[in-house]
Amino acid sequence: MRNSEPPLQNAPDAAPPPLRAILRAVREAAGVSQDGWAARLGYGRRTIQHWERGEFAPDPEATESLIQLCQDLRLFREYRVGVLAGVNLSAEWLRTAATDARLAHRGGSVDRAPTGGSLAVPPSRHLPAYLTPFIGRDRDLSELRRLLARPDVRLLTLTGPGGVGKTRLALHVAKQHGTEVREGVVFVALAPVTQAAAVVPSVAQALGLVERSGQSLLGTVAANLRQHPTLLILDKFEHLVEAAPTTTDRLAECPELKVVVTSRVALRLYGEREYPVKPLEAPAASVLDLEHLAEYDAVRLFVDRAQGVNPEFALNSANSAAIASICRRLDGLPLALELAAARVRVLTPDALVRHVAHPLRALTGGARDLPWRQQTLRATIAWSHDLLLPAEQVLFRRFAVFAGGFTLEAAEAVVGEIELDLLDGLESLSSKSLIYQQNVAGHARYAMLEMLREFAREKLAESPDELATRHAHARYYLTWISGGQPTNFNWLPVIADHLSSWDQVEEERANLREAVAWCIQSGDLDTGGWLVWKQFQFWHRRGPLREGRTLAEQLLRLEGGRHSGARAAAHCTAGFLAYAEADLDAARQHLEAGLALARAMDDPMTARFCIETLGRVALSEGDLAMARRLLDEALAMAREAGDPMLISFTLWPAGLLSYASGEYETARSQWEDVARLGYPDPPPLQGLGHVALVEGDVDRATQLFYEAWDVAQRRNSMQSKLVILGDLAVLALARGYPESAARLLGAHDHLFAQFGSRDDVMTRFFYDRALADVRKAIQAGALTNAWTAGASMSLDDAYAYARSIVPPPEHDRRSANARPLLTSIRAPRSNH
Repeated sequence: MRNSEPPLQNAPDAAPPPLRAILRAVREAAGVSQDGWAARLGYGRRTIQHWERGEFAPDPEATESLIQLCQDLRLFREYRVGVLAGVNLSAEWLRTAATDARLAHRGGSVDRAPTGGSLAVPPSRHLPAYLTPFIGRDRDLSELRRLLARPDVRLLTLTGPGGVGKTRLALHVAKQHGTEVREGVVFVALAPVTQAAAVVPSVAQALGLVERSGQSLLGTVAANLRQHPTLLILDKFEHLVEAAPTTTDRLAECPELKVVVTSRVALRLYGEREYPVKPLEAPAASVLDLEHLAEYDAVRLFVDRAQGVNPEFALNSANSAAIASICRRLDGLPLALELAAARVRVLTPDALVRHVAHPLRALTGGARDLPWRQQTLRATIAWSHDLLLPAEQVLFRRFAVFAGGFTLEAAEAVVGEIELDLLDGLESLSSKSLIYQQNVAGHARYAMLEMLREFAREKLAESPDELATRHAHARYYLTWISGGQPTNFNWLPVIADHLSSWDQVEEERANLREAVAWCIQSGDLDTGGWLVWKQFQFWHRRGPLREGRTLAEQLLRLEGGRHSGARAAAHCTAGFLAYAEADLDAARQHLEAGLALARAMDDPMTARFCIETLGRVALSEGDLAMARRLLDEALAMAREAGDPMLISFTLWPAGLLSYASGEYETARSQWEDVARLGYPDPPPLQGLGHVALVEGDVDRATQLFYEAWDVAQRRNSMQSKLVILGDLAVLALARGYPESAARLLGAHDHLFAQFGSRDDVMTRFFYDRALADVRKAIQAGALTNAWTAGASMSLDDAYAYARSIVPPPEHDRRSANARPLLTSIRAPRSNH
């Protein structure tokens, strides 16, 4: 609908029209209503009316948006009729008119200065104001103030991904620092500027300067900055880096000038001090305490912005877990948190957790007065992506295949051929805040924020290189975890290589999970079956058991490979993990299927594993005769193979069978052999500890159990530590503390349930018996209270409690000749 106001006219000899008339005339020349003009510019209709009535002038950012729109509509030309008759309208002409109008509104003079001079207008003290409070970042503020106070830091670039809060942080620091600068702080909004050549004019506008005859605009700006000590903020510089050298030139000419730049890209200038702005800290999943959660900046920001749309919203025990989960899922990114918080108008935090599983789709509809690229996460990330070179875009999307980060070695194996040196590409994407480097256990890893990765995954899915990249990723991680033997069933060498570094496998857990998921999606049983097999010991030690079993069973539902080693490996994985979950029927089905395949392929290694684990299943069911037959067969196959480590792994359940049969001397001999042969986990020590308890040697049992804990701690084996916690409960009972034993058994039971395992063999023979003795020793009410108290403990709390009840041996009281029992057991036997 056209505006009904009569068109403005201007006499040919009249002075240039005021800005309000210019703006209206330009809009009418485009044939657009005030509503349409507002929509194209991203402002409200009322703002357009204010401009055209002369009530206030467009700010520098709005002026640049107007200039861009005029360029798009080809409105910059010479006009022959109407208000603009005789005017050769250009971007610079409109920019100058807007500057003069703003000065007039502020009460500044627009009279022309003498030739070669500059307008005597001080830098603006009016920084952009926000309607919401600044939250957190105390450490950043302190460090930035310290840097700005240093005379040698004159160019400070705040880098980071879009939406991380660089502008807000720069402004907050500037307001604190401005009191130390006599003439104040100048803020230059560069987001609307589309060409590097427009940077200097934008700075001039912010300073209140116009070009003078006989002097370039750049010279006018430099003269002004030499006269006034200034802190200049150049906001959103990433798309204008070609203009960056001009910044250092001005610093050299103006000794009192300091410049703070916000940019997604480092400027790479001599003398530049880069300060990476990171997302707000979000609580780990282990942080559950309400008071502690409230201290995290990400939580504080989310709650504050949520209260902006729902004044009754508050962090409480009912929603704290959901809020913490939201903050983690959104990587603590302030823009994402603000967009999510706006949803509490219609969603509870619990519902919002599900909603932000795919934040690029969910988090839209930001405040209308924000720039368009900050109204949705997708637009924010797309802005950064579009600034990349084509080869960098290829690298960026291929990196999306990595989950939880990657090493340089992994990148070299997976990325493939690109028209860019990989190291140069890593450096470039890092400098543009699209990936970041971590130092993990002394080596470098690279990672993306999850929302950037989601965007990159979309780009990868749209590209022709997705299949090749994902296949390369899965094959690399199979080779990595296999020690170069991806289809070798003999897992013992791999375990020996990795047991001293389970943490390395933990680092790659997300990549391994991603690789298996891709094998399931693409129907690649040959790769996926071996991938889950190579990880089964990791799932058994670190958990969760259900994850490994579920992945293995999903692979087994794939067509193809009906008689392959990979299918047998998947059956063995699912069978062992089902056994560890005490799902004995499912374990037997998988293991029998794996055994049938192994015999059909004449594969004794796979067959031996299935027979041994079926022996464990029989032992758990109390069928000691069947267990003995199966374990004897497995042990004979291990001895025939002549592998000491294989023999030790089979002797461990054989010792349990002897213990269950009351053959304690045999059990001790077998477990001593297990330790001597080099079994790398705590079980032989635990078994020997229980034999010592049967023999009444509580001190020796105490030493063995705590030495087993030390081994589990070094291995960082959650499963082993949970089992040993049960051992310490048995020890407390043996020391005469039945209520303490009940509390530790309650902790043991609850933590094992969380882990997803019961390790039923040991539970049957040790802890169920201890619980029966506790029931005899204390009343039912006391047992319930102690059990409940234990169930509320963390593993660390339960272990500390156990140490207070049954302290470990005093190492400093041992004789100089005393050695840990594991070392003594492994010492060669005397021939005499």
